[in-house]
Amino acid sequence: PMTSRSTLPRRALSVALLALALAPALLTSCKATTRKYPQTRLVQANNESDLWSSLISALRKERFKMSPSGANETERTIETGWFTSLAPYKGAGYRLRAHASYRKMPADQVGGLPEEQLPLGELRDDLESFLVTVRVEKERNDSMRGLQPEYAKWAPEDDDPNSAKRVLLHL
Repeated sequence: PMTSRSTLPRRALSVALLALALAPALLTSCKATTRKYPQTRLVQANNESDLWSSLISALRKERFKMSPSGANETERTIETGWFTSLAPYKGAGYRLRAHASYRKMPADQVGGLPEEQLPLGELRDDLESFLVTVRVEKERNDSMRGLQPEYAKWAPEDDDPNSAKRVLLHL
């Protein structure tokens, strides 16, 4: 059947209004996902206490803030505070937080690790081996007032694998 000229604009208007009403729901359901890039390397130390101290020192060298609540020696995990770098432009400021953990590696399992996880030097039999994992979480500041931390709007981004690699290099 033929449609009259008066019903066609009403239908178009109805479709447009429906699309506008559904747009926020569709946009929030398409949530952006961030990628995690943990870096893992075999580290040798005299003992676990020396490794723990060295790991904290390596994180501090990369300007991560340590908090007593973020370091759990019995669980062998560390979550640092945020290192913040403010910038005057929207999206240029960022902040980083490191997550580090380790586990003792039995000598018979060391040979099964991929080459990129092995230490740069030779393995020594007189030292204990630990598999250390470091992940550096990153967020960008989407605020128009980029130099004022109280107005920051932090949005998650992909991890920063280069910062994690630098922590492992300090070890």
